[in-house]
Amino acid sequence: MNTNVSEASDFKKLFRICLPHKGLLILGVFCSVLGALAELIIPQMIGRIVDVKTMHYILDNKLIMLGGAAFFLIIYLIQGIAIYLLGRVGADAMNRLQTEFTNYTFSLPLSQIDHQSAGDLASRLTNDISEVTKIVTVLFPQLTINLIIVCGSVLMLLKINFKLTLISLLIIPICFIIIAPINNRLEKLYNAHQTYLGNISGEFTQKIRNVKIIKAFLGHKQEESNFRIRFNALANNLVQIVKVLAALNTFMSALMMLFVIVILLSASLSVTQGLMTFSALITFILYIVQMVNPMIDIINNLSELSETKGALHRITYIMSLPNEDLNQGDSNFRIHDGGICFNHVTFGYELEKQVLNDVSISIAPKQFVAIVGPSGAGKTTILSLLMKFYTGYTGSIEIDGISLSKISPFALRNQCAFVLQSNSLFSGTIRDNLLYGKNSNASETEIEAALELSGANTFVNQFPQGINTKIGEDGIGLSEGQRQRLNISRAFLRHPKIILLDEITANLDAVAEEEVIDAIKAISKTATTIMVAHRLKTILRADIIFVMEKDGTIKFSGTHDELLQKSSTYQTHIPHVNFSIL
Repeated sequence: MNTNVSEASDFKKLFRICLPHKGLLILGVFCSVLGALAELIIPQMIGRIVDVKTMHYILDNKLIMLGGAAFFLIIYLIQGIAIYLLGRVGADAMNRLQTEFTNYTFSLPLSQIDHQSAGDLASRLTNDISEVTKIVTVLFPQLTINLIIVCGSVLMLLKINFKLTLISLLIIPICFIIIAPINNRLEKLYNAHQTYLGNISGEFTQKIRNVKIIKAFLGHKQEESNFRIRFNALANNLVQIVKVLAALNTFMSALMMLFVIVILLSASLSVTQGLMTFSALITFILYIVQMVNPMIDIINNLSELSETKGALHRITYIMSLPNEDLNQGDSNFRIHDGGICFNHVTFGYELEKQVLNDVSISIAPKQFVAIVGPSGAGKTTILSLLMKFYTGYTGSIEIDGISLSKISPFALRNQCAFVLQSNSLFSGTIRDNLLYGKNSNASETEIEAALELSGANTFVNQFPQGINTKIGEDGIGLSEGQRQRLNISRAFLRHPKIILLDEITANLDAVAEEEVIDAIKAISKTATTIMVAHRLKTILRADIIFVMEKDGTIKFSGTHDELLQKSSTYQTHIPHVNFSIL
C-alpha cells in the first residue's frame, strides 16, 4: 500500500474517532487563530510608539493607554481560553480513543488476539494513545497558528520592504530541504522506539504474571540479562533520536541566528541609506523576531509529527484488523436438547499444521462426556470450536441438528458455559465476578443456588463480607479449589444448556476435586456436559469417554473398562493403577 495513502487513512480514522463533535476544537482553534492575528498587530503598534509624536499623543490621552492595556489583556485572555478548550478536546479525544480501542480489541476474534502480546496491547492503549492525542490537540492547532503568524508576518514584511523580505524568505526552502530527510530518519527511529516499548511492556507483563516460576527456578539473573539487552536496545535507540534532534536543533538555531543577523544588517543599511525610517526598521525587526519562533516551532511540530505517526499507525493497525461480528448468524437460536455432532472436522491454527484431523463424534443431549488424550492432541480445540472462538475448519459442527455456522456467537455463548483450567477471576468482589457479563441480571436467589450447587457457599458464607468479599487478580487470597468453585458458580448461574469444562480439576486436591465432580454431575443432569480431563476420578463419572490420538484423530470411545481393553493411548495416558480404592 502507498505510504501516503496509508497515513492519510490513519489520520482520517483518528479524526473520525476523536472528533464526532468538533465544536470545541473549532472554537479552540478559532480563539488561537484570533490570538495569533492579534499578535500580528503588536509590532505595528510598537513601531508607531517609538515615533516621538505618537508617543506624546499617547501620553496625553490616557484612554488610549487603557485601551492598549485592555487590548493586550484580551489577547492573552483569548489565548488562555484557547488553551483550555484544546485541553478539554484533548481529554475527550483520549477518552474516546481509549474507549474505542478497548472495545475494538475485545471484539477481535481470538485468532487475531493470539498473535498480540497483552503487554504490547496495554502499551498501545496507554503510551501510544497519549502520543496520538497530541496530533489533535497540540500539533495541528500549533501548526495552524504558527503558519498564520509566519504568513501574516511575511505579508507585513512585504509591505514594509519588498526586496528585503524576498531575501529573508530564502530561509524557508533551505530549512525544509534540510529537515525533510532528517524527519524521515526520525520517523523510523520513533517507530522503533514504540516497538521497543511495546516489546518490553509485553515481556514484563508476561514475566510478572509468572514471577513464582522465576523465583522457583532462580531465574533472576537470566531475567536481569534479558531485560538489560532490551533496555540497552531502547537506550541506544533514544541516543540516536537525541543525536538527530540535537543536530537538527543546533543547525536550525544557528541558521536562524545567521538569518536574523543578515536581515538586521541589511535593514540597518537601508535606514542609513534613507530607504527605510527608524520606525519601519523597528517594525521590520519585530516581525522578523516574531516569525523566527513560529518557524522553529513548525520544524519541531513536524519532528513531533514523525514521532506520533508511528504511534498512530500502531493504534490504527489494531483497529483495522477484522473484528468478530457477534450477531452474524441466527441471534434468536435457542438450544432445546443440546445434542452435539462433529462431522469430519479438520482444523489447524496454522495452515501447514492441522490440530484436528477428520474428527467425527456424536454427543447425545444431557450426556456427560469426557475427552482424554496426550497433551497437544486437540482436546481444548474441540471446546474452542464449539464456542466459535475459531472458525475456518472443514467439515461441520451441529447443535440440535443446526450447523454452528448458522448460529450467531452471541446466541451460542449466551446459552453455553465455559470453565477454564487457568483461573479466570478478576480483581473485585466475589459478587462482581459472579455477575460478570451475561450474568449481570441474575437474582440473589440464583446466586445462592449457584454457590450451593458448586459447594462454594461453604467457604463464601464464612467470610465476614460474604459475597461482597474483595479478591485480588486471578483470585489471589483464595485456594485453588475455592477459585475453581467460584468459576463453576459463575458458569452455572445462567442455567446453561451446554457446559464445557477444560481440565478444571487438574489443580485441585482430592477433597476439592470430589466436591467439584459432584457439582458437575448434578448440573450435567440438565445440560450436555463436555469435560477435558486426565484425572481418573473425573473420568469415571462420564457417560462416555472419547480418546484423542496424538495426530488429532478420535479412533476410540466408550466406558473406562472398554477403553482399557481396546485403546493403547487410553492405557498410556490414564493412571488406572489402584483405582479400585477410589
